[in-house]
Amino acid sequence: MGLLKVGVYLSIICLLCFSKQSFALQGERSIWVIASAQSQDQQLSLQQVKKTYLGMKVTLSNGLSRQALTYPLNSSIRSLFNVTVIGLTESRIKTFWAQMRFTGRGSAAKVIADEQALFQYLIKNPNTIGYVLEGTQLPQEIKVLYTSL
Repeated sequence: MGLLKVGVYLSIICLLCFSKQSFALQGERSIWVIASAQSQDQQLSLQQVKKTYLGMKVTLSNGLSRQALTYPLNSSIRSLFNVTVIGLTESRIKTFWAQMRFTGRGSAAKVIADEQALFQYLIKNPNTIGYVLEGTQLPQEIKVLYTSL
C-alpha cells in the first residue's frame, strides 16, 4: 500500500472522528441558566452569563453582586456548559482561575453537589444563578433567564 493511500485513509478516519464529535455535540440538549423566581433578573444575555461565571463583578440594582453556582469537576453538564456557554474547555478555565487567584481578582463559582442542592440554594439566594439541561423539571420557585443555542 502506497504512502498516498495511507494518507488518504488517515484523512478519512480523522474526518469521520471529527464529524462524529460534531454530531454528538449537536445532539446534546441546550443549557438553561436559572435563578430564583424572586430574582431581579428577568432575562440574561450571553455576555452577562459569561461575566458572572468568569468572576467579573456584576452589581444588581439592589447593590448586591450576582453569584454563580456550578457542578463538581467531573460533571458532564459542567463540561457541556463550559464549552457551549462560556466557550472554554475545563482545562482553559482551570488556567484562567489559577491566574485570577494569583492576582487576587474575581471569585470562582460556588460548587454545588447536584440539581436538588442547586434548586434549594437558588430559592434561598435570589442573587444567584445556576444551570441545568434544557427540559429539566424545575420547581415553581425557579425561572429560566437564558437558554443556550
